[in-house]
Amino acid sequence: MANSLYILAEGEGDKRFLEDYINQMALHASVEIQQTGGWTNLKNMQSTIERKKGDGKKVLVIFDADTPDNEGGFVKRKKEIEDCKLPLDGVFLLPDNGSDGMLEDLLEKVINPDNKFVFDCWSKYEKPV
Repeated sequence: MANSLYILAEGEGDKRFLEDYINQMALHASVEIQQTGGWTNLKNMQSTIERKKGDGKKVLVIFDADTPDNEGGFVKRKKEIEDCKLPLDGVFLLPDNGSDGMLEDLLEKVINPDNKFVFDCWSKYEKPV
């Protein structure tokens, strides 16, 4: 299927944000987003990834570039994902695919200061529906 994406996201908030963002962008693509629960679960997804690729989907990983110890975020997380040796079509690490951080850091940079109240709602947004 042309323009068909299978996106792996870390957590519930990331998944929901990506779903909402993609819906707002009105992409002309079939997009399926799967929450993984973290990069350590990627290795367990080998057969699913191979099946999705066999169905003609491009497989992308969109994760945060943060680490529990807050050391080496972007570089460390990128290497950890690469070391899984999965047949991925792309990896993008939030906030900007080059800096340490996470989705919330990206949002803090792009949300107008007059609308900072949005962060008061973020914890509710991250929870499963």
